[in-house]
Amino acid sequence: VIPTAFAQWSFGGKLSFIDNYSNAFYYDKDAQGHLTYNNILSNEFDYKENTQALYAGIDKAKDRWKLNAGLRAEYTETKGYSYTLGQTTRKEYLKLFPSVLLSFQRNKDNNFSFSFGRRINRPTFWNLNPFKSLFTSTSYGEGNPYLQPEYNTNLDLSHTFRNALTSSLFFSITDNGFNNATIANTDTSLVYTIPLNFIKTYRYGISESFSLRRFRWLEINVLVSAYHTDAYSSIPQFQDIHGYGLYISMNNTFYLDREKNFAGVLNGWYQFPEVDHIGRSLPYYKVDFGLSASILKKT
Repeated sequence: VIPTAFAQWSFGGKLSFIDNYSNAFYYDKDAQGHLTYNNILSNEFDYKENTQALYAGIDKAKDRWKLNAGLRAEYTETKGYSYTLGQTTRKEYLKLFPSVLLSFQRNKDNNFSFSFGRRINRPTFWNLNPFKSLFTSTSYGEGNPYLQPEYNTNLDLSHTFRNALTSSLFFSITDNGFNNATIANTDTSLVYTIPLNFIKTYRYGISESFSLRRFRWLEINVLVSAYHTDAYSSIPQFQDIHGYGLYISMNNTFYLDREKNFAGVLNGWYQFPEVDHIGRSLPYYKVDFGLSASILKKT
């Protein structure tokens, strides 16, 4: 961190090295109990990923304005080797990830902010493994060593009233989105599943979050988000899909003593049907509860 008269600057870097080895060995057993290695069903895969990143950021505050901006550059090298297939796949790419957060304090009750950012979502190691896994006699799944990461660009404009009610308008774009595609071969009657980059998604909506702390013994946080999603496929066999979605969550903390050393929590969220990648998801939800205790002077 370098403070100057104009602003506070920050610089840094990060090195990441991943080496993941996985295997699944299968053997055929004959009537005499002898084992013979089955190289068709067996799987042995090694994946290496090296990422070098540099970033620079700026923090500046003037009057009622605050600015936080940054830029991260990532250079990634990957190498996947399938011992089973004797196949090596190498990839390398350089990507930039900017971020901006600008806020304006209108008065003690009203704060406005705008944020912009770009992120990366990398595929899992298993998605990159080209080995074929048999499901049935006529179906199998395989990884895609040429699968690329997907990139998410997010914009958000929000207003906060008395640090209790926040209203936001948001818009996001997913480029190079990947998902499993199931493909049928009419000549052989075989059906196989493989992850592919073929989706571009636009999502826009509004969210309202509310925090209630008017009671000493109770804290409530509520979030409601309504949005519309447009998902487009670059593969003609998959139709574009459009639809609305709704997400609701509530977190409750109940304090059981005046010093707030003992508390109970009851949290839950509900996701209504929505467009998920290139399909539609059914509703799903989660509810959890628990107890917490702070002792030894809250240490």
